[in-house]
Amino acid sequence: MPRGDRTGPMGLGSGTGWGRGLCSGFGAPGSSYGARGRGMGRGSGFRRFLGAPPVTSADEVSLLKRQISAMEDELSAAKRHLNEIQAEKE
Repeated sequence: MPRGDRTGPMGLGSGTGWGRGLCSGFGAPGSSYGARGRGMGRGSGFRRFLGAPPVTSADEVSLLKRQISAMEDELSAAKRHLNEIQAEKE
């Protein structure tokens, strides 16, 4: 949790990092608590972490398209609801 905003590394959400942030019960974010969070430390976590496939630009494009579609759906639903409320008042 680089900024302590509960988004995890690279914005992937809570619980996706090294177990050293607020989600693990620490009072402040950061690595000042040592390297032994969630079984990490002494090399055990680095092998697992480095084995993850990198995020490609194609993956990012796909994710962004899905997010945009979801946001457009929410906007449409909000506009419909607003129109319904306004129609009730007339």
